[in-house]
Order: sequence, then structure tokens, then C-alpha cells
Amino acid sequence: MKSSRYRLVLRATLLTLATALLALVAAPALGATIEIAVGAPDVVSIGEEVQVKAVLSDGGVPVEGADVALTYQASLSGETGRVEIASATTDGSGTAILVYEQRADENGEMQVVYLGPGTEPVEAFSFTIAVGGEPAQLYQLGTGVSIPFINGTLVILIIAGV
Repeated sequence: MKSSRYRLVLRATLLTLATALLALVAAPALGATIEIAVGAPDVVSIGEEVQVKAVLSDGGVPVEGADVALTYQASLSGETGRVEIASATTDGSGTAILVYEQRADENGEMQVVYLGPGTEPVEAFSFTIAVGGEPAQLYQLGTGVSIPFINGTLVILIIAGV
């Protein structure tokens, strides 16, 4: 009697495990159907803070808590690859705001890339943002206290006195 009850419990357990495994295998993988839409300005200027809005959805439902990155193609010392310039996580509406400062005089092709969660590949959204306007000097040299006439003259007098 104990043996038949044991077999019945074992069969029920195995059936439950098999059903759970089948459900995991048959369920669509997270990331397989995620779509990315992007809102970005057409033209920016050097030195400008740029906001790129990425909206993720899965079958029309917003994807919350997904990590995305904004990248562009760059070359350094003969090596070429994609460089991440901003990243963010989507909110309850599936929206992530990616913010960066425009430093280059050309962007080339930019992409919003899905980073996770999940390991299934998601097609990146590619777009371009033109860079216009006059190139600006982004960095200004600071020299402590600035007193007109005395700074340059004082240095010359000290050198002449030595």
C-alpha cells in the first residue's frame, strides 16, 4: 500500500516537473519580440546637451526596467568599434531618456541598443543626428585671479629684475 502511494506521488511530481519544463521551453524568450522606437533631434550643435528618447515595447506593451545604451561608431589608433555615450533604464511607460553632451563635429550612425534583462538578441534602432553650427571651444583655460595689466607686466618686471 505504501509502495503504490509512493509511486502515485512520484508520478504526480514528475508530471508537474515535466509540465513546468515544457512551459519554460514553449514560452517566448524575453527580448525576442522587443521593439525600440527613438525620438531624437535632427540637428544639434557642439557643446549642446542632447536628449534621445527611447521607447521599448513588447507586443505593444511597455517594457519596464530594461537597460538601453546610446552608441556611435568610433576609431582610435586604427581600432574601430561602437562606443557607449549614454545609458538609462526604462520607466513604467517603457521610456528611457538618454542624455549626452555633443563633443564631436560629426556623429555618423548612432544606435539605441538593448542591454537586458534577457539574453535574446534585439535589433538595435539606428539613426543619425546631424551636427551643425559653428564649432565651439568647449574648454576654457582658467588662470586664478585676473587683474588687468598687473599679471603680464608683473611677470615681465620679475624676469627683467633677475
